[in-house]
Formats: sequence, C-alpha cells, structure tokens
Amino acid sequence: MRILALATGLLGLALLGVPLALLIVLGLRFQIETMPRVGLERQLFKQRRLNFGSGRLGILANRLGLSRLPDCVSLIRGHLTLVGPRPISPGSPLAATESRTSVRPGLVSPFAVRQRAHIAYQPEDVVDTEYIATRSALGDLGLLLRALVARVHGSAETSNLARVEIDGIGVDNLTLDGAVSRIVQFLDGSQTRLVTFVNADCINLAARHPRYRRVLRFSDLVLGDGVGVRIFSRLVGEPLRENVNGTDLFPRLCGALEATSHSVYLLGAAPGVTGAVATWIQSRYPQCRIAGFQNGYFNASEEAEVVEDIRRSGATLLLVAFGAPAQEVWLREHLASSGARVGIGVGGLFDFYSGRIARAPMWMREAGLEWAFRLSREPRRLFWRYGPGNVEFIVRALAAAFRKRQHASHAPRGAH
Repeated sequence: MRILALATGLLGLALLGVPLALLIVLGLRFQIETMPRVGLERQLFKQRRLNFGSGRLGILANRLGLSRLPDCVSLIRGHLTLVGPRPISPGSPLAATESRTSVRPGLVSPFAVRQRAHIAYQPEDVVDTEYIATRSALGDLGLLLRALVARVHGSAETSNLARVEIDGIGVDNLTLDGAVSRIVQFLDGSQTRLVTFVNADCINLAARHPRYRRVLRFSDLVLGDGVGVRIFSRLVGEPLRENVNGTDLFPRLCGALEATSHSVYLLGAAPGVTGAVATWIQSRYPQCRIAGFQNGYFNASEEAEVVEDIRRSGATLLLVAFGAPAQEVWLREHLASSGARVGIGVGGLFDFYSGRIARAPMWMREAGLEWAFRLSREPRRLFWRYGPGNVEFIVRALAAAFRKRQHASHAPRGAH
C-alpha cells in the first residue's frame, strides 16, 4: 500500500498540477490553508488545502478537485496513506484514541465511505476501531473501490427540507436516530400513528395502486429505505440525510423501548418466524417487552380474532410483515381497533432477525449493493422487483428530475 500511495501521489501531482498551472496563467488566485494534523504514532504534520475563492476560475478549480493537490505531496512524504482513519486536529477527542494513531491517516476513511453511502449509523471512533482491527491490503483496495462507487450513488450534501417529495410521496428527511426518536414520541403520545417505509419497489407499486398511494401520502411518518430512494432524491436535487431502513432501525428501536411501559406485538411472516424474532429480541434486549406474536397465515374469517388478540395484549407498538402494499392497507384499516398507538409495516424484516435470510455484508451495503445480495439469494421471487422494477424506477426518477428542471427554467426570476 505504501508503494501504491507513492505512485498515486506522483500521478496526482501530474494530473492536477497541469490544469492548476493553466488556470494560474489565466488569472486564478489562491491562498494556502495550513491545518495541523495528528499522524502515525502521534507525530504532527501539516495538511494543506488550496482556497480558490468564489470566482468562475475558482469554481472550476474546485470542481476539478485541485484544492486537494497538496495531499499528493503528503502521500509522497508518507504523512498520509490512501486508506485509513480521517486526519484529525490535535485538539480532537479522537486524537486520544491509541489504536487510531497506530496507523497512518488516510485520504479515504471507512467512516467517510459510510457517510457518503448514508449508512454512518455508528460513531466514527467505533468504525475506525473496527477497521484497524481487521485492516489488510486487500481490504483497503476494496474500500477504495467502494469509495468510488459511493461517489456515484451517494452524496456529500443533504437537503435541509423536513420532507422530500419522491414521485409525489413526501418522505421524512430524518437520520436513523431521528426516526427512532420520532417513533418513541408517537408512542408516548395519545394519537394513533402509522409509520411506513418506502423503497424503489414501493414507489413503483404506489404508481399502480391508488389506495396504497393514499395510505403512504397520509402516513404520519414515511421513511426512505434503500439506495433507489436516495438516488431519486439526489436526482431531484434534495438528497435525503440517511438511508433509514427498517433492518437497521429495528434493533435501535428495541433498545429505546427497554425499561419503558411500551410493548411490541409482532404480526406476519411464515409460521415460526415471529416466535424466533421474539426470542432474538429477548436475548439482546431483555427489558423490551413482547406483548405477543402471530404469523401472517390467517384468513378473513379469523381477522377479527387476530385484531382482538392484539387489543387484549395491550401492545402499544404493532409491527406488521405482510409485504407492501398489503401491510400498509391492513394497518390503515385495523390499527385503531387493535389498540396499538403506533403501527409500522416492516416488510421482510422478520426474516432477517429470525435467521431465515442472511443480510448482505457491510461492504455490499457500503457499495449500495444490498439489493444485489438479496436478488442472489432469492432470484425467482425478486427478479421482477430488482430487474425490470429497477429500470422502471430509474426512468421514473429521471422523468421527475427532468420535470423539476423544466419547472425551474420556466419559473419567473426571483421566484422561490
């Protein structure tokens, strides 16, 4: 990796140095910003950035990435490597982490890759510690590739809007922790609340099922799940803050409910699955109360009995895994009579936590390829969703982006 870092530094100087020299000839001016950083074995070094200002040449220089040219020198001198923890200032709390200074800081950090992929749910020091404990040359090369992929499907910028419109459906622009807090607030309240997740397939389904679309539009909380929704939000110029998927939210929600008066009822999936999920919860969050569970294999004549069982259990949180759109429509019709305060449609979540289906490894999630892993495990069931379905969704996203640009181009100047 040291040889590769040296070669990258030399190549970077050549590729970035030539356009910088040309822009200087054309009148580009810049300032050099110097920042002290903690390096290998706590040795201090200076990391530099080129500040080009806000003029036309400066904007062009920033788009070309010329501000990072001094990092090429740091690579050559050995202060930086290609992959490693983020360079930090001496005053940062992270500087006190001994394991962190046992390796060189890197241009690409594992935490930055997760940020770009919008799955940075763990603190930076935890991610760094995991990386250092398992680092290898092959692993670093893989992380470099995932960083390149994340630049395509991810975004360093996020929208400030409270809700981002995805094909006519308002998606709440929250982080994973923010979503957990909102659900707990709902549980502590007195009103009945419906929480839904939407992914690319859900958006396609909503376009064909008006009833499902109405349920989504009038849900109390709509959470964006998956790389497809994130790409859509980026194409329309309002990138969502995080990938708020049910699989990552579920254990955090169980932890948040520990030692509270709230209890959970699990409804749906195949026989034996909800029982296994209840066992999983109790083994990891023993103070999270399970009010009851029931598989999804019941007929219309048994429906009233199921709803009554939920009501008798006293559950405040009802998780339903019938798959979209059935689970959302069912919750819209029966949540109030079930007595639960919050209902959430969770899709295939129970299959993951029962152990029936394995989840994609972290490197595939960082690359935005969790859907490909699921397709490889269940090709027959998921082919139409992730094959033609993804194509349909991308066309829908591009059309929405085009309409937004057309609208913006015809808007009166100064209009907001």
